[in-house]
Amino acid sequence: VADVKVVVVEEGSEPSALWSALGGKADYAKAAPGGGKGGLLGGLRGRGLAANSAYASGYSPDDARLFHVTDRTGVVKVEEILNFAQDDLDPDDVSIVDAGSVLYLWIGMGASEAEKAKAPELADKFAAKSSAQSGRSAQLPVVRIEAGREPAHFKALFHGWSDEKVALFYDPYEARLLAEKQVRRSRPSVVTAVPGARR
Repeated sequence: VADVKVVVVEEGSEPSALWSALGGKADYAKAAPGGGKGGLLGGLRGRGLAANSAYASGYSPDDARLFHVTDRTGVVKVEEILNFAQDDLDPDDVSIVDAGSVLYLWIGMGASEAEKAKAPELADKFAAKSSAQSGRSAQLPVVRIEAGREPAHFKALFHGWSDEKVALFYDPYEARLLAEKQVRRSRPSVVTAVPGARR
């Protein structure tokens, strides 16, 4: 490795040459406190953000937590994924993301009906338990997000989010249709002669 000089720069005091080399400076994507109907956090299920003080208490997107919800064994199970990344969002299941002042229900394209039905109940139980342990409001808003339709404030919780990865999510319905079409095309056409029929 060539001689490299490491320069530590505090966030917010980066030289303009850095931003120029990166293509320009832009604001971070973030979920603002507040919101409500039609705002950045529109689609909330019956709760406001005002009761939650996670942002006021210094909560950061780096504090977010991801929980994988699956029923592959026949029973709905929840497992926390530590040091999570976008790849941990399983397109065949549901994920719950605790973003401090809001819980996101991310619904994978192949999630089962049982997972979809159970996830809101699990989110409510999580909010109640978290409230008892941390003192934050038990009335966390719950936002449902369909895979492939992730808003910027959700993507901001995942370091290095890539929209190209979202496009690669597996859609089991589409895959089955494609497989059926390929099978039909690969079958040879068979014509049987019927006695007495004209050609």
